[in-house]
Parts: sequence; structure tokens; C-alpha cells
Amino acid sequence: MARRLARACLLGGAQASQRMSALFSTYEALARADGVAGVGWAELQRRCEPGAGPGQTQGGWISDGAPIRDVLEEDWTAVARAGTTHLELAAHLDAVWARGRVCSFEGARDEVEYDVRSLNGNTLSGERPQSLKISCMHTRGIQQDLIHPENWFEYGWNVDWTLSNGKVALHFGGRNSSAGIVQYIRDFGFYEGGKDNSYRIDPLKLIELLTGMRPAPSQ
Repeated sequence: MARRLARACLLGGAQASQRMSALFSTYEALARADGVAGVGWAELQRRCEPGAGPGQTQGGWISDGAPIRDVLEEDWTAVARAGTTHLELAAHLDAVWARGRVCSFEGARDEVEYDVRSLNGNTLSGERPQSLKISCMHTRGIQQDLIHPENWFEYGWNVDWTLSNGKVALHFGGRNSSAGIVQYIRDFGFYEGGKDNSYRIDPLKLIELLTGMRPAPSQ
């Protein structure tokens, strides 16, 4: 598995010196690990299933029951072939979050123009700046974190937000990389899973959202 991913990284244009995520520099490191941030793979798999237990969501982080390690491999392959990193994609989302003051009670914007070239170290190619429409929903309940479900105050969240460029719309659970799916993207390249999962952030769709151009699918 790791050997196949390493070849995909080289063929896909990702530089071997690039760190892919905050917790794992390469997929080989992730594949060798016993889990993520002290949580084993079996426990992560249980938490990704639909449910009401610690760290779970009603619809499931992975809605179709696919193994989390398979979901990770597929998305790491796609991102590597696109010539970028999970760290960079999360950084773009952090930049949009800051520019739009997303989910803020003061000064929140419902639309921003974002040019991927404005990010230091950007590797994405864009046609032009994208006009991104933003919406945010505050909820009464607190969503537990996948990795740290016991720490609601520090890691939980009660907001969801949506970005759309007119062609692609994506729904984000959590905030910027401080909590939720953007943090998981940054830390270990997890974008949720399941074709019927409205919170799934397909990395190729995310690139299209940010640039207006969809990368070729991984082979």
C-alpha cells in the first residue's frame, strides 16, 4: 500500500521534500503508524461509523462503512497526483476563513474574492480569482471531535459553513484548522468519506472550488 502511494507521489508531481500533513510527512509514515494522535485504527474505524457514541456523528464520518485506511489512501493518492499537500489545502481554507470572517458575529461576509496565488508557497494553478459565496449555520448542540471527543470545550464545535464558486459547493463541519474537518485535513489528510455524505470534502472538488479548474482524476 505505502509502496504504491510512494510511486503515485513521484508520478503525480508532488515533490518528495514536501511535507504532506502536520502529523505525517508522507503516506508511508501514516501507513506504518498504529493510529492517529494516540487513537488506534480500530477505535477510529468505530468512531467513523454512524452513531451516538463518543466521537461519532449521526450520519458517520464515513457514511458507507468503508475502512478509514482505504479512504485515507485514496485521498492521499489524489492530493499527491494533483501536486499539492493537505497542509496547503488547509492553509487556503484558513485564508478564506480569515478573509471572510466566516461564522463571526461581527463583520462576517457572505462573499469574498480569493486568488490561490495570494498564498505564500501556493502550488495550485487557477484561471482567475474565484468569487466564493459563504454561508454559516450556528447550532445549539456541540459536535464532539473525532480524535478528542472527551474535550468538548477545546476541540468541539457548533458551526457548519458552506463555500460555493457557482460550480462547486462544499459543506464544512467545524471551523478553520482550529476545529473540525479542516483540522483533520491539515493534520492527517482526512476529508470524511462516503458518496452520500454531505460533509465529505472531495479533495479534487476542493481544488476546483479554489481555482475554478478541476484536476485530472488520479489513475
